[in-house]
Amino acid sequence: MKKKIVFGSGGAIVALCGLAFTLVATAGVPEPVDTSKRGTQEYYTSDVLTQDLPEILTNLRGTGGKYIQIIATVEYRIGPELEPSEISGLFSARSAKLKDGFMMLLSEKTMSDVESREQKEILKEEVKSLIQKIVFPDKRGMVEAILFRDFKVQ
Repeated sequence: MKKKIVFGSGGAIVALCGLAFTLVATAGVPEPVDTSKRGTQEYYTSDVLTQDLPEILTNLRGTGGKYIQIIATVEYRIGPELEPSEISGLFSARSAKLKDGFMMLLSEKTMSDVESREQKEILKEEVKSLIQKIVFPDKRGMVEAILFRDFKVQ
């Protein structure tokens, strides 16, 4: 009877060690993310995040000194590879490229390019595309919308 108890407890120890090894070996190992769906709506989280953009101020082309000033916020969603805490770093690390891109885009605009509601919607799409290319070129995030908080032409 003693042999059965020793054998039984020894088997249990081996089984527990195997279980412990399996748990330790797989602990902290994230599940692989299927990146083949990047760029599709279902890839991104349902939470819409926001980031204020740097103020945009530049002269309009062919206006003799008139300028455009835009203060805006971007709405975006992120994929499973990114944590919300990482995003502000993505925007701040690319702030110089964003400002440059905004300046290049807007300095080519004329007064007629920014007067009507339709033209402003086109401008929003251009800014949206620009941010997507600069901040999320790998499509780990998706820009949803641009919200103008202030829009002046003087």
